[in-house]
Amino acid sequence: MRMLSEIREVISQLEFECEVMETHLKSRPWPRKASRPQKVDIQELFAGTMPFTLRAGRFGLVALEPSDPVTGWDYHNPHDYDMVLSNIERHEPILVIAGVECTPWCWFNVMVNYKDQPEFLVLMQEAAVVFLLMIEEAFIQVLGCGGHMFMETPVGSTIFDHRVAKRILELRIEYQGRVRRVVYVTADMCAYGKTNSTGEPIRKRLGVFATEELAEVIVERWRCKPRQAAETRLSMIYPDMFVDKLLRFVYEQKCATEHGFGTPDTDHSVCEVVHSCMVTGWVDINRSEEQWRPIFQLVESLFLKTSQMSFVVHDRHEVYLLVARLCPWKIIKVQVARTPKANRWNLEDLAPHRAAVMLHNDGELQFDVVRLIDVPGARQKFTKLVAFAISSAGMRRPSPKATRVRMSRPWASPAKSG
Repeated sequence: MRMLSEIREVISQLEFECEVMETHLKSRPWPRKASRPQKVDIQELFAGTMPFTLRAGRFGLVALEPSDPVTGWDYHNPHDYDMVLSNIERHEPILVIAGVECTPWCWFNVMVNYKDQPEFLVLMQEAAVVFLLMIEEAFIQVLGCGGHMFMETPVGSTIFDHRVAKRILELRIEYQGRVRRVVYVTADMCAYGKTNSTGEPIRKRLGVFATEELAEVIVERWRCKPRQAAETRLSMIYPDMFVDKLLRFVYEQKCATEHGFGTPDTDHSVCEVVHSCMVTGWVDINRSEEQWRPIFQLVESLFLKTSQMSFVVHDRHEVYLLVARLCPWKIIKVQVARTPKANRWNLEDLAPHRAAVMLHNDGELQFDVVRLIDVPGARQKFTKLVAFAISSAGMRRPSPKATRVRMSRPWASPAKSG
């Protein structure tokens, strides 16, 4: 009898501990919110193939979601324009990379292709100068917070003669007792192993506006007799050696300023890559249970026809289309699962907006919407048994068209050389 009494007492204590833990878990915000803005290491503007973002994880660095017109960003839209600058102010990246649309400024276009169409060329430059003005403001912010930044375009571009470009070179910003500035240097991508499609070295000389310390790292002169770049699109891609050299510079800067970074416990350069891309322009999903429950009925019927525990839904399937209506993103993937045990986000997917909607065994719906800015891990275990789950991943949609910046900002005026 005494043993039975002791067993009952132990069971009672365990039940009490379980109730306390469950109450604690329910009271915790999930995902956890950062108490202060999290700093990032890399931010790319006019990112193109976004090589710095893709390779940041090799050095244990965190990159902010890159911006590019191809992925829906419109720098003429005041919302996107201001978001770029507010992200720099909020996250204080160590390195900001800015490509430039070279078509309006290319020497060959100015002197040959559009020689007889000066009005059209002026319109193109007028549109492109908005990005250049944004770069000027970005340089001011970066210099003022101790970060580094560079803007590049092919040597010979007329953009370097523009009044805004000249203002950038005249910047003098004091930071921690010393004056920081932007300098102009050139770099030959041949020195970084740049080749054409047949493997032959190409020179690809770039003109670069960079913060003074970074400029010393970038400068390289060609050491061979390479061909001039003829394949325009291919020549615009940075060679891996160039990207890695600058990321190594960021890595060393971070080791010098952050206690513990770069030690064996925190150095991810040879370890598994954690999430290295943070999201901007966040939009939450529709959390109406009335609209999600019919979708789960369809999901349950799908699993009656298969023994699989999870699968990706085709983009023309009814489940995919219904989920797309409730997730205001550009959907990349929708996946359904039966009795999953945890969220397992694929690290190869660069979709920064992710959500999992779970139908628990007791009929309760749970929404686990993940922002990579808040949840750096790739896997979170569920705290309750889940019957079915729907996960989706996507990217921000292009911002709604708004009044062009040049109409609402006093500094936007027609571009002129000199």
